[in-house]
Amino acid sequence: MKIFIKGLHGCKMRAFDVQRYKDFYTAIGDEIVDYPEQADEILLWTCAFRADYRDFSLKAIKFYSEYKKILHIAGCLPDICTELSLEGATDIIKWKEEQIYFGDLLKRLGRPYCEAPNPASTHFADQFVKLHISEGCKFDCTYCSEKLAFPPYKSFPADELADECIKTVENTGVDKVIILADSAGEYGSDTGSSLPKLLRQIWSRNVKISFAIHHLHPTHFLMYEQEFMRLIKDGIIFHLVLPIQSASDIVLKSMNRTYTEQGLIRIFDELRWINFNRIETHIIVGYPAETEEDFKQTLHFLTEFSPRYVLSSTYMGNKEVPSTLLPEVIAGRQKIIKQVLESLGIIVNIDGGELSQKRFNELNKI
Repeated sequence: MKIFIKGLHGCKMRAFDVQRYKDFYTAIGDEIVDYPEQADEILLWTCAFRADYRDFSLKAIKFYSEYKKILHIAGCLPDICTELSLEGATDIIKWKEEQIYFGDLLKRLGRPYCEAPNPASTHFADQFVKLHISEGCKFDCTYCSEKLAFPPYKSFPADELADECIKTVENTGVDKVIILADSAGEYGSDTGSSLPKLLRQIWSRNVKISFAIHHLHPTHFLMYEQEFMRLIKDGIIFHLVLPIQSASDIVLKSMNRTYTEQGLIRIFDELRWINFNRIETHIIVGYPAETEEDFKQTLHFLTEFSPRYVLSSTYMGNKEVPSTLLPEVIAGRQKIIKQVLESLGIIVNIDGGELSQKRFNELNKI
């Protein structure tokens, strides 16, 4: 059988899920093809973490259904938008139940059972080695819709991760490693370990390796504060992505972010004290609880600490998420963010801006 697989996402994390589905179909003897017209079946990994991606996924389902092929729908859309009929889809692969789905599929095909590849086995390198360390997230942020689709939280075995990382580094000569997870700092909470321990374990086997951490929740930085600071001072961590989302206690409480402005000040003050400036952060503009004063607090925080890069996302809720949209003040706030931060030499990526639109078009081009 020939199958065309496409990811409708803009997230590094979901690239792993698309790859492991390709690995699964290759393992059972199917051929992955480059174009839908070549395929017997089509599989779409949908995305609905935000309204614009949800709408794009729906558009893509309609588009690919016109090929009149068997059309499988995977990803988070089915669990987030439960009221949608997903017309045109042949069947739905529930993210949380994919092992059951693939087992039933192989029984129908009369083939030996082949477990859907564990995400821990899917790693690759380009300019960086990408190491996927866990799946799921235990936080309950009110703006997050993906939690409706995530499987239960699971840390992948440290020894397997270390082996995969070292092997990829040795095979490619790439010694900068990006740690990827939906909640990186949660690593080891289910196994009695921790992210700092994992990094030390890998580094001890090859001291040339250094790490960037993607999506490190500020709460986890504060939880392992001394360990992370030592890793940074020792040059083992070279880059951090620390999404703050807001610097207003009122908004942070409404988002259920589990830290305060003072906690953020503590983190960024410490990093500034040791001249560590390889920091990216994310904020949400226009969250329902955000007043003009809340917005100014966040802007002041960013100008005070000047992270290298800021992703400023416009709040786009799904009705399944417990929040509602603000009146149309968001565009003006985004304009201020862009003008003020760029004047300080900070790279700013704003939804609807040229950089954001280019990335969206490249990642989701039909």
